[in-house]
Order: sequence, then C-alpha cells, then structure tokens
Amino acid sequence: MKTLICIIGVVLMGKTLGYAQEIHDLTVHEIVLPEHWVEDGASVIPVLKIVNLGNAAEENVPVMLKIVDEEEKTIYNETVNLERIGFAGGITPESDTAEVIFPLWLPVGACEDWEEMFGGPPDIDFVGTHYEVTGIVLLAQDQNRENDTLQETSIALLSYDVGLVGLANDPSGWVSDNYGPETEYTCVATVENFGFKQAEEIYVDLQIFDVDMEPDSLVWRNIQEVYTLNWRGSELDLPYVVDVTFPSFATRANHQYRFEFKTEFEGDECPTNDEMIESIYPQDAETEIKPSPRFSLRVTEFNPKGRKCNVMFSIPQSGFVELGVYDATGLKVATLAERRFEPGSYSCIWSGTDDAGNKVSSGVYLIRMEAGEFEAARKAVVID
Repeated sequence: MKTLICIIGVVLMGKTLGYAQEIHDLTVHEIVLPEHWVEDGASVIPVLKIVNLGNAAEENVPVMLKIVDEEEKTIYNETVNLERIGFAGGITPESDTAEVIFPLWLPVGACEDWEEMFGGPPDIDFVGTHYEVTGIVLLAQDQNRENDTLQETSIALLSYDVGLVGLANDPSGWVSDNYGPETEYTCVATVENFGFKQAEEIYVDLQIFDVDMEPDSLVWRNIQEVYTLNWRGSELDLPYVVDVTFPSFATRANHQYRFEFKTEFEGDECPTNDEMIESIYPQDAETEIKPSPRFSLRVTEFNPKGRKCNVMFSIPQSGFVELGVYDATGLKVATLAERRFEPGSYSCIWSGTDDAGNKVSSGVYLIRMEAGEFEAARKAVVID
C-alpha cells in the first residue's frame, strides 16, 4: 500500500513541477523614454520596458531601438542585450519586467519657414520636428511576433519659440475689402508658444501704415504684453495659445492700409513665425482688392483622441483638385476630394479611415494633392 502511494505521488509531482510545454513570449510594453515632447539639443537616454508573457525565463535577448526622422531617414539605431528576464509564477523570485537602457540620443528641433512650406501660417496644431520611435524585442524563439514591436511619436521643440498663428479684424476672421468711410476695426492677433519651455514677457506690436501716402506712412501703433504663455506639454492648467486684442482703429481716409503684426520675445529661436501682414481696401479701390491665394497644402498633427487631422489647401485659379491619402507602399486608401474647385482656401477632415469606412492601422501616411501642374504631399502619422 505504501509503495502504490509513492508511485502516484511521483506522477502527480511530475505534472506539477514542470513537464508542461514552455511558452516563449516577450513584448515591448512601453517606450519609457523618449517622451512625446522632447527639447531640441537636450540629451535623452532612451528606455524600453520589456515584459515576459511566457512561462520561461529568457537570457541574452537583443532589444533594438530605431528612430526615423520626417524624411524617413534612420537617424538612430541601437541594439542592447537583455541579459535575463524572469517570468510570472516562477519558483525563484525573478521579475517578469525589465527596463533596457540605450545610449544617448540628441533630438534636433527646427525653425520652419511656414511661408515657404505652406504659403502662410499653418494650423495651430502644427509644431515641432516629428520622430518615429520604434522598439523591437528580438527573441529568436518568440511564439507571438505580433507584440514584439511598439511604435510611438516624439516631437522635438525648440527651447524658446513664440509666434503668430492668426489675425482677425472681424468675428469671421480678416475682412480686407470694401470698407466704408470712417470704419472702425478691432484687431486680434493669436499668439502661440511653440517652445518646450514656458515663455514670459511677450510683446505683440501692431503698426498700421497708410499705403496711399508717399512714402508709406505709419499712422497708428500699439503694443500689448502677454505676461505668461505655458508650453503645450505642461500639466499646468494654463494656455499656450492666447488671443491678444488691440484698441480700436478708425480709418481716416479712403486709402489702403497695411497692418503689420510682430511678436517680440527675448531668446526666441525662430523669428520666421514672428510677423504677419494684412491689408484693408476701400470701397472704390481701383486696384485688385486682394491677391489670389497661392497653391498650398498643409496638414495638422493627427489627434489620436479625436482620431482625426485637418487638411487645408488653397488654389489661385479654378481647376480640378485631387486630394487623397496613401499608405507607405503608395496605395491609395482614402479620397478626400476629387472635383472642380473655384479659387480660394478650403479645408476638410480625415478621420483615419479608408474609403470603406474602416480604421487604418497605425503608421505613416501621405496626404497628396494634385491640381493642374501643382503637386504636394504632407505626412500624417496615425497613432492609436
């Protein structure tokens, strides 16, 4: 009787201790660093969090981190060896989570020339230099390849950069033509902090010139101060975009006026977005009221929460416009516009879906515009 009990015990113990099939499954659980917002020229030590979802400890596992810039060039590619990672439920108290630390990466921001890129200021969501950050765990015997890779976007901001993104002299925006005698205007300038740090003591200067006088004459000037502008990545409940309202200005004659707006901020690293110019024209102006818009295409950063991005384009003449979304292979996945348009500026929304209404997968897409001989493409990075 005792012998039988021992045999049964050995069999049960064998089942308990470990003749079950091993499962090998490591995943990149989180890109700890770099964060979504990074500062131009500030060194970052990248860190990936790896989690063992299998039932066996793993040793000497290569883990790779790759960073690609806006031109789709790989500017960082490092592989680090993960010496050992335990698993949940193991006999020895080893953690099933490990952080892998990589060599330094130096993000680079940029001062963009919006006039050259877009033909004017972009939507306020456009900012910074975008980097695609990809973490990959390279376990040779991994049985689930679908969770081996994690991809996120990091955006490099200049340390200090304040500029103008919009002007208005009317609730509908900027009205430039057909003003009547002694018309009064209240101008509003929209100022944004594009930098990585909080900005203080920003001055917004408005100068108004009478263009019909010889030479152009300054007839009105006012300077407003913005005391503090938060930065977009801050947890503080303070705005990084603000509307600055000037005192009213009344036209003195039936002349054309030019309005020159400028921000002044000590330490500003990007002067190309500091100035904007608009004009107003009287009712009896013999000259063309306002030059036609130029060809342009601009796309805002894809918003993962609202799952959309805004697409804006302008054409200076009537014509057929094709506006579509293409994946990395060049395949067209969505049509945004395909018809004839009159001269002007237009906008639409891409909600991250294909023509069948299905959500597209995360990745880099091109929004391409063709209008006559004009062709342009802008990148949209979809993140879920």
